[in-house]
Amino acid sequence: MNPVNRRHGLVMVISLSVLALVLPFAASFPDGLRDLVDDLSALLAMPGSERSEGYYTLLDERGGVLLQTALRIHKGDLFIDAQDDFHEIVRLRGDVAETRLVAPESVPVSIGAVVNSAAPGPQAIPLGTARQVIVIYHTHSDESYVPTDGVRAIPGAGGVYDVGDTLAATLSSAGFTVVHDKAAHDPHDAGAYPRSRRTVLRNLGFGPTFLFDVHRDASPPSAYLTTIDGVQTSKILMVVGGGNPMYRSNLGVARQLRTVAETLYPGLIRGILVAKGNYNQDLDPGAILLEMGTYVIPKPPAQRAATLWANVVTAFLGPPGPDLPGAAPEAPQSAPRLDGQGR
Repeated sequence: MNPVNRRHGLVMVISLSVLALVLPFAASFPDGLRDLVDDLSALLAMPGSERSEGYYTLLDERGGVLLQTALRIHKGDLFIDAQDDFHEIVRLRGDVAETRLVAPESVPVSIGAVVNSAAPGPQAIPLGTARQVIVIYHTHSDESYVPTDGVRAIPGAGGVYDVGDTLAATLSSAGFTVVHDKAAHDPHDAGAYPRSRRTVLRNLGFGPTFLFDVHRDASPPSAYLTTIDGVQTSKILMVVGGGNPMYRSNLGVARQLRTVAETLYPGLIRGILVAKGNYNQDLDPGAILLEMGTYVIPKPPAQRAATLWANVVTAFLGPPGPDLPGAAPEAPQSAPRLDGQGR
């Protein structure tokens, strides 16, 4: 390790040690000091990571619950609800995030420029629409559904793969070429996204229209379970990484898909979380992270959500077009794992 990295590592260790000592008493601090502690906690949390225990609750200005999620959130992140209202996180106190309703033009420059240009329009359509290849993969390949799978995590063979299979099968039956890459990216740590980046890069050769990174969340069942057309279904949280140069298109596409979903299946989409982080979405304008359910719900509602999401994508894209001259070779239905072993 070079001296610079060693110093950075030492600063991180010291900072985390101090936080561990003061966080249990933070609630009794004066507002200014408590805000400073919360800001430092958010700063040290790796953007794009998830909590191993517990979840955040985002509140609107009236104290109503907007969102509950285990995804790491930070001050300045945005939550865009089903009505396309923008809620900016202005304060983070422990597990609770306070938000304010903002107009798109008043959002901080780092996000506002994207929001203002992300209204539905041709500029937001991702590349590759003529071929319409869709790639599905799972950065957190261990994520599972306890009531169905028995455990919260199954390394390299999580129940989330079955949700991906349902999504792939429904899209394939609609005529799309689908690559469901079942590469494992364990362990479930900060290195999962760098490992899944290799999976994304490997599949870019197919010229995909969309790359869906399918996850499941870690929040109460009430945050996700709903009923659509009389059938118990999981809601879907769409996640866009605000820390990548491609998210002008990522967010534009996400908002268009949400609009279609609200027309076909009102209540299916919880909203769009624009969070700090990358999520490998800098690699393609059609890359979107999907949270389908939470580990405390059964898997069938999440699979039902995958079926409905496939119908949304089909309605959005229309019938698949013919291959163009010089297009990528025919994509397999399932790509091998990175270790060469099947599931």
